[in-house]
Amino acid sequence: MKHLLLTLITPLILLLPASAQDEQPAKDKTCNWQKHQVQQQGERRPAFSPWEYMKKSDEFITRNANLTVVETNYVCPLLHEMKSKLRQNDYKIGQLLKRIDDAELSENDSRDILEQIQDLRAKKVSIEKEYHKKILKQISANKLLRVIRADMKFDRFMLRKMFNPDHTKQPPHKK
Repeated sequence: MKHLLLTLITPLILLLPASAQDEQPAKDKTCNWQKHQVQQQGERRPAFSPWEYMKKSDEFITRNANLTVVETNYVCPLLHEMKSKLRQNDYKIGQLLKRIDDAELSENDSRDILEQIQDLRAKKVSIEKEYHKKILKQISANKLLRVIRADMKFDRFMLRKMFNPDHTKQPPHKK
């Protein structure tokens, strides 16, 4: 009887540690984005809505920078316009960097690409300065800094949410 009981219980005991380990989160070397891709292979993600993203961004910035409705209606469209120009600039930089992979570049071609990238990065700074001057006509420098900080916080939150869909924590807001 003891022998029969041991024969039945032994496989169960051996399986328990393996199943307990499976329930614990794996500490492997894959990054969060790799795990996310694997989990999402069979599922269809909802379509990205730029308008919804901008709306949420505007609400977050308004709340965190303590903007009035008038200030929000002035600042947020300028911010979106600035970001659009910066994205276009980043796209151009990306296109230049793709040329590296396409063919063997001569030293002169490489220098030309480097100079173009440096010029585009300088242009990014000038775009930001231009829009900050426009925004400063309507709000104080203190509020502009709060807007910039809130915008950065929102972007980080959305990136975290994208790579961790179970991330339910709302974006932090000013206390």
